[in-house]
Amino acid sequence: PAIGEFQKAIKDPRKRFDSLSLLGECFLRKQLWDLAARQLERALEESPGLNSEQGKRVVYNLGILREKQGDKAQAREHFLQIYEVDVSYRDVSDKVTSLSG
Repeated sequence: PAIGEFQKAIKDPRKRFDSLSLLGECFLRKQLWDLAARQLERALEESPGLNSEQGKRVVYNLGILREKQGDKAQAREHFLQIYEVDVSYRDVSDKVTSLSG
């Protein structure tokens, strides 16, 4: 099971960011919103920033999470952060538009 492996890998400082990010994605897919939020927020704290694919992935997943939780304002804010630096990232442009107004 991937979740168990990522939980173990978090202890390795070299793998911590990726493990937190991927663990958050696993919980997101399982619709375990609170657990996904914890892991993604922890990953965001250690993120290399929005100039990296990894950083954008974490912020994007936080946007998806907030959207699934019904927090459209927070979701839009996460997508806007990415939109400011990379308008072509995934479907972020569509997300910003659909969450406006």
